[in-house]
Amino acid sequence: METKTSKKYTIKILREIKYRNFKIIIRQIGWMFEYLVAIHKNIYAANIIIKPKWYRRFLPEPYTTKEFEAFIKVINKMAEATIDTVYYKDDRSMKELNATPKDGK
Repeated sequence: METKTSKKYTIKILREIKYRNFKIIIRQIGWMFEYLVAIHKNIYAANIIIKPKWYRRFLPEPYTTKEFEAFIKVINKMAEATIDTVYYKDDRSMKELNATPKDGK
């Protein structure tokens, strides 16, 4: 993947994932994990900042492989929820899903 370096942080493109004909770009900037999605000529983005454990902050790879994959899954789910909310908000199935009571009755 492509990596760009600034004076403070390195921007890493971690994944490019397709979801319902939309491209989700997941990237890392320092301790921040972010997704980008283009829907209807608008760019939607959100991020979370995850500080590594204090004793790992000075290592070249501050996250373990399991932690890293878990962060990517969380960001991917956030992006999928954004796509479902923004693009499919008028879809009948989404209306039915939102109309069901929270207690399941």
